[in-house]
Amino acid sequence: QRVATTNDGLCTTLMHHSCRTLRSAVPPPGVVTCIGEPGFASEATLFNRNLQDERAPLAIVKPSSLSQLQAVLETARASKLRVSVRNGGHNPSGRALSKGGVTIDLGRH
Repeated sequence: QRVATTNDGLCTTLMHHSCRTLRSAVPPPGVVTCIGEPGFASEATLFNRNLQDERAPLAIVKPSSLSQLQAVLETARASKLRVSVRNGGHNPSGRALSKGGVTIDLGRH
């Protein structure tokens, strides 16, 4: 059985499972936007656009409460996903995004 992968080799089955798990941890008004979904490209825009493609996370999460933030961290840990935090500042090295991981966006509310 073949497993479909994205261009950077992430297993799409794992991606869908992780996105479903994150969505269950962050119900509205929190927001989870996963790679390949409408709006993801604009959400994943970096100050240094030269690093854009090499730093793309699996998901960008905007938790609406402390309990949602805790749930995102627990979910990422259980799924062994890297976590980065974005708060609206500019970092020329692109550390706001975590390739294949979860970016928690606290600066765009």
